[in-house]
Amino acid sequence: LLSSIVVVGGTNVAGALTHHPRELAQRQAFLETRQCVEARLTTQRENQQQERLLLSVLPRHVAMEMKADIAGKPKDTMFHKIYIQRHENVSILFADICGFTSLSDQCTAEELVRLLNELFARFDRLAAEHHCLRIKLLGDCYYCVSGLPEPRPDHAHCCVEMGLDMIDAITGFVGKGSNGISYASAIDIEQKEKRKIEIEDRISKAARKNELDGSK
Repeated sequence: LLSSIVVVGGTNVAGALTHHPRELAQRQAFLETRQCVEARLTTQRENQQQERLLLSVLPRHVAMEMKADIAGKPKDTMFHKIYIQRHENVSILFADICGFTSLSDQCTAEELVRLLNELFARFDRLAAEHHCLRIKLLGDCYYCVSGLPEPRPDHAHCCVEMGLDMIDAITGFVGKGSNGISYASAIDIEQKEKRKIEIEDRISKAARKNELDGSK
Protein backbone atom coordinates (compact mmCIF):
# COMPACT_ATOMS: atom_id res chain seq x y z
CA LEU A 1 0.00 0.00 0.00
CA LEU A 2 2.77 2.39 0.92
CA SER A 3 4.52 1.74 -2.37
CA SER A 4 1.30 2.46 -4.27
CA ILE A 5 0.90 5.77 -2.43
CA VAL A 6 4.48 6.72 -3.24
CA VAL A 7 3.99 5.86 -6.92
CA VAL A 8 0.73 7.83 -7.18
CA GLY A 9 2.20 10.79 -5.31
CA GLY A 10 5.32 10.80 -7.45
CA THR A 11 3.21 10.62 -10.59
CA ASN A 12 1.12 13.59 -9.48
CA VAL A 13 4.21 15.63 -8.61
CA ALA A 14 5.81 14.81 -11.95
CA GLY A 15 2.60 15.70 -13.78
CA ALA A 16 2.31 18.99 -11.93
CA LEU A 17 5.93 19.89 -12.66
CA THR A 18 5.39 19.10 -16.34
CA HIS A 19 1.98 20.75 -16.70
CA HIS A 20 2.74 24.04 -14.94
CA PRO A 21 5.53 25.24 -17.29
CA ARG A 22 3.45 24.19 -20.30
CA GLU A 23 0.46 26.16 -19.01
CA LEU A 24 2.66 29.19 -18.42
CA ALA A 25 4.02 28.93 -21.96
CA GLN A 26 0.50 28.69 -23.40
CA ARG A 27 -0.64 31.69 -21.39
CA GLN A 28 2.38 33.68 -22.54
CA ALA A 29 1.74 32.72 -26.17
CA PHE A 30 -1.93 33.74 -25.80
CA LEU A 31 -0.99 37.13 -24.31
CA GLU A 32 1.56 37.79 -27.06
CA THR A 33 -0.99 36.85 -29.74
CA ARG A 34 -3.55 39.12 -28.14
CA GLN A 35 -1.11 42.03 -28.02
CA CYS A 36 -0.21 41.43 -31.67
CA VAL A 37 -3.88 41.45 -32.72
CA GLU A 38 -4.55 44.61 -30.66
CA ALA A 39 -1.56 46.35 -32.24
CA ARG A 40 -2.74 45.36 -35.73
CA LEU A 41 -6.28 46.62 -35.06
CA THR A 42 -4.90 49.86 -33.65
CA THR A 43 -2.76 50.33 -36.75
CA GLN A 44 -5.76 49.66 -39.00
CA ARG A 45 -7.86 52.22 -37.11
CA GLU A 46 -5.11 54.81 -37.35
CA ASN A 47 -4.73 54.15 -41.08
CA GLN A 48 -8.48 54.54 -41.57
CA GLN A 49 -8.49 57.78 -39.60
CA GLN A 50 -5.55 59.04 -41.64
CA GLU A 51 -7.32 58.13 -44.89
CA ARG A 52 -10.57 59.82 -43.80
CA LEU A 53 -8.63 62.93 -42.83
CA LEU A 54 -6.85 63.08 -46.18
CA LEU A 55 -10.06 62.46 -48.13
CA SER A 56 -11.81 65.24 -46.21
CA VAL A 57 -9.39 67.85 -47.55
CA LEU A 58 -7.93 66.34 -50.73
CA PRO A 59 -9.22 64.62 -53.86
CA ARG A 60 -8.96 60.82 -53.67
CA HIS A 61 -6.24 60.41 -56.30
CA VAL A 62 -4.02 62.98 -54.56
CA ALA A 63 -4.81 61.61 -51.09
CA MET A 64 -3.94 58.04 -52.08
CA GLU A 65 -0.62 59.14 -53.60
CA MET A 66 0.21 61.12 -50.48
CA LYS A 67 -0.79 58.20 -48.23
CA ALA A 68 1.50 55.86 -50.19
CA ASP A 69 4.39 58.30 -49.77
CA ILE A 70 3.70 58.60 -46.04
CA ALA A 71 3.65 54.82 -45.65
CA GLY A 72 6.85 54.40 -47.68
CA LYS A 73 10.40 55.10 -46.64
CA PRO A 74 11.14 58.80 -46.11
CA LYS A 75 13.51 60.29 -48.64
CA ASP A 76 16.36 62.47 -47.53
CA THR A 77 15.62 65.58 -49.59
CA MET A 78 15.74 69.28 -48.90
CA PHE A 79 12.20 69.90 -50.13
CA HIS A 80 8.88 68.15 -49.66
CA LYS A 81 7.22 66.51 -52.63
CA ILE A 82 4.70 68.74 -54.40
CA TYR A 83 1.62 66.97 -55.73
CA ILE A 84 0.85 68.69 -59.03
CA GLN A 85 -0.95 67.30 -62.05
CA ARG A 86 -1.76 69.10 -65.27
CA HIS A 87 -5.30 68.94 -66.67
CA GLU A 88 -6.01 70.93 -69.80
CA ASN A 89 -9.78 70.49 -70.28
CA VAL A 90 -11.86 70.97 -67.16
CA SER A 91 -14.97 72.81 -66.00
CA ILE A 92 -15.21 74.28 -62.51
CA LEU A 93 -18.49 74.82 -60.68
CA PHE A 94 -18.34 77.35 -57.87
CA ALA A 95 -21.39 77.82 -55.64
CA ASP A 96 -22.11 79.60 -52.40
CA ILE A 97 -25.09 80.32 -50.17
CA CYS A 98 -26.82 83.65 -50.70
CA GLY A 99 -27.76 85.29 -47.42
CA PHE A 100 -25.49 83.06 -45.36
CA THR A 101 -24.76 85.85 -42.86
CA SER A 102 -28.43 86.40 -42.09
CA LEU A 103 -28.93 82.64 -41.91
CA SER A 104 -26.12 82.28 -39.36
CA ASP A 105 -27.81 84.94 -37.22
CA GLN A 106 -31.01 82.86 -37.13
CA CYS A 107 -29.35 79.56 -36.17
CA THR A 108 -27.15 78.33 -33.40
CA ALA A 109 -23.67 77.10 -34.29
CA GLU A 110 -24.77 73.48 -33.87
CA GLU A 111 -27.80 73.96 -36.11
CA LEU A 112 -25.72 75.71 -38.75
CA VAL A 113 -23.11 72.95 -38.85
CA ARG A 114 -25.82 70.28 -39.08
CA LEU A 115 -27.55 72.18 -41.86
CA LEU A 116 -24.39 72.63 -43.91
CA ASN A 117 -23.36 69.03 -43.33
CA GLU A 118 -26.68 67.71 -44.64
CA LEU A 119 -26.69 70.09 -47.59
CA PHE A 120 -23.11 69.38 -48.65
CA ALA A 121 -23.67 65.65 -48.25
CA ARG A 122 -26.42 65.98 -50.86
CA PHE A 123 -24.06 67.86 -53.13
CA ASP A 124 -21.39 65.18 -52.73
CA ARG A 125 -23.86 62.53 -53.88
CA LEU A 126 -24.84 64.67 -56.87
CA ALA A 127 -21.17 65.24 -57.71
CA ALA A 128 -20.59 61.49 -57.83
CA GLU A 129 -23.62 61.05 -60.10
CA HIS A 130 -22.49 63.76 -62.52
CA HIS A 131 -18.81 62.79 -62.67
CA CYS A 132 -17.69 65.85 -60.74
CA LEU A 133 -14.94 65.94 -58.14
CA ARG A 134 -15.49 68.03 -55.05
CA ILE A 135 -12.30 70.01 -54.52
CA LYS A 136 -12.89 71.85 -51.29
CA LEU A 137 -15.39 73.41 -48.90
CA LEU A 138 -14.77 77.01 -47.92
CA GLY A 139 -17.29 77.91 -45.25
CA ASP A 140 -20.59 78.10 -47.14
CA CYS A 141 -18.86 77.76 -50.53
CA TYR A 142 -18.87 74.49 -52.46
CA TYR A 143 -16.87 73.96 -55.59
CA CYS A 144 -16.22 70.95 -57.75
CA VAL A 145 -14.50 70.13 -61.02
CA SER A 146 -15.41 67.89 -63.93
CA GLY A 147 -12.71 66.55 -66.24
CA LEU A 148 -10.26 65.28 -63.64
CA PRO A 149 -8.64 63.03 -62.59
CA GLU A 150 -9.95 61.26 -65.70
CA PRO A 151 -10.50 63.57 -68.72
CA ARG A 152 -14.04 63.81 -70.07
CA PRO A 153 -15.15 65.48 -73.32
CA ASP A 154 -18.51 66.35 -71.72
CA HIS A 155 -17.04 68.09 -68.65
CA ALA A 156 -19.01 71.30 -69.26
CA HIS A 157 -22.27 69.37 -69.65
CA CYS A 158 -21.57 67.51 -66.38
CA CYS A 159 -21.09 70.78 -64.50
CA VAL A 160 -24.27 72.29 -65.95
CA GLU A 161 -26.29 69.20 -64.97
CA MET A 162 -24.68 69.31 -61.55
CA GLY A 163 -25.70 72.95 -61.10
CA LEU A 164 -29.30 72.25 -62.14
CA ASP A 165 -29.58 69.34 -59.73
CA MET A 166 -28.08 71.49 -56.97
CA ILE A 167 -30.93 73.95 -57.52
CA ASP A 168 -33.45 71.12 -57.22
CA ALA A 169 -31.70 69.80 -54.11
CA ILE A 170 -31.66 73.18 -52.38
CA THR A 171 -35.32 73.71 -53.31
CA GLY A 172 -36.23 70.45 -51.61
CA PHE A 173 -34.04 71.40 -48.68
CA VAL A 174 -35.86 74.72 -48.27
CA GLY A 175 -39.14 72.83 -48.46
CA LYS A 176 -38.09 70.86 -45.37
CA GLY A 177 -37.98 74.05 -43.31
CA SER A 178 -34.49 75.46 -43.90
CA ASN A 179 -35.73 78.93 -44.74
CA GLY A 180 -33.60 81.75 -46.04
CA ILE A 181 -31.33 79.56 -48.17
CA SER A 182 -30.63 80.02 -51.85
CA TYR A 183 -27.63 79.24 -53.99
CA ALA A 184 -25.62 81.17 -56.51
CA SER A 185 -23.24 79.40 -58.82
CA ALA A 186 -20.78 80.12 -61.59
CA ILE A 187 -19.19 77.76 -64.08
CA ASP A 188 -15.76 78.36 -65.52
CA ILE A 189 -14.36 76.34 -68.41
CA GLU A 190 -10.63 75.86 -68.87
CA GLN A 191 -9.49 74.44 -72.21
CA LYS A 192 -5.95 73.93 -73.58
CA GLU A 193 -4.10 76.93 -72.25
CA LYS A 194 -0.49 77.21 -73.39
CA ARG A 195 0.61 78.43 -70.00
CA LYS A 196 0.32 76.61 -66.70
CA ILE A 197 -2.66 77.72 -64.61
CA GLU A 198 -3.24 76.50 -61.10
CA ILE A 199 -6.74 75.53 -60.13
CA GLU A 200 -6.88 78.23 -57.47
CA ASP A 201 -6.62 80.88 -60.21
CA ARG A 202 -9.59 79.39 -62.00
CA ILE A 203 -11.53 79.27 -58.74
CA SER A 204 -10.83 82.96 -58.16
CA LYS A 205 -12.08 83.78 -61.65
CA ALA A 206 -15.25 81.76 -61.07
CA ALA A 207 -15.73 83.55 -57.75
CA ARG A 208 -15.46 86.95 -59.46
CA LYS A 209 -18.01 85.85 -62.04
CA ASN A 210 -20.28 84.77 -59.21
CA GLU A 211 -19.94 88.16 -57.49
CA LEU A 212 -20.71 90.01 -60.72
CA ASP A 213 -23.78 87.85 -61.33
CA GLY A 214 -24.97 88.43 -57.78
CA SER A 215 -24.63 92.21 -58.11
CA LYS A 216 -26.91 92.34 -61.17
